Amino acid sequence: MLGRRPPVGVPERRRGDRRRSLAAVSATSLAAAVGELLKHASEQNARTEPTAGVEEAARLLKTTPGGIYALRARGKLPPSIGPGRRLIWRTADLLQCRARRASSPEKGERR
Repeated sequence: MLGRRPPVGVPERRRGDRRRSLAAVSATSLAAAVGELLKHASEQNARTEPTAGVEEAARLLKTTPGGIYALRARGKLPPSIGPGRRLIWRTADLLQCRARRASSPEKGERR
C-alpha cells in the first residue's frame, strides 16, 4: 500500500489533509465568481455615473461649502448616496435641485 500512487489528474493527499467534496469546492468557487462579478458591476456603475462632493456641489449650486451643509440640514438637498459619513450626490440630482430652486430677482429688477 505504501507504493500506491493516486490516479492521474487527482492531486495527492497528505496525511491530515481534510477531504473536500466536489460540491463544496464548486460552491466556493461559484460564490467567489459571483462576488467578483458584483464588485466589477458596482465599480463600473460608479464610474459611469458622475458624482459630486461638498466642494463640487457648492460650485454647481453657486454657494459655499457651509451653505451646502446648511441646505442639507434644512432638507433642501437630495439625499446623499453611498455608505458612510462622506457626503456625495449624483450630479444629475444636484442639477435638478438647482433648477427647482427659485432664483432671486436680478438687482434693480422688481417683481
